[in-house]
Amino acid sequence: MSRPWVAAELPRALLVRDDDALRAVMTVVLQLAAGSAVAGAVPLDVRGTAFQTAVWAALRTIPAGHTRSYAEVAAMLQRPAAVRAVARACAANAAALVVPRCPSSRAAARMMRSIARLLAP
Repeated sequence: MSRPWVAAELPRALLVRDDDALRAVMTVVLQLAAGSAVAGAVPLDVRGTAFQTAVWAALRTIPAGHTRSYAEVAAMLQRPAAVRAVARACAANAAALVVPRCPSSRAAARMMRSIARLLAP
């Protein structure tokens, strides 16, 4: 199945199909969806600005089942006026399966369960 958006998003990437590696990652993603794995178990190459990566790191510290507002995430970064920038960083997050896209870990868990149901054999 062709994925033209991958080529557009990652124009210099060499894409190689590896079903065994994908199976291992999907196992961890399914465990994440079930709440029984640690997000760091999935290999990521996430790139963004220094601020974006700081936001994404802060999101990963939110315990499962807990939520934070954009204002609370901004305060976690000691940038209380950066609420809109936090929201933009969340929207720019390309690894939302492992790094929650929004400050709500609960919402991320719901999203992962939905995707896991779609990808399950």
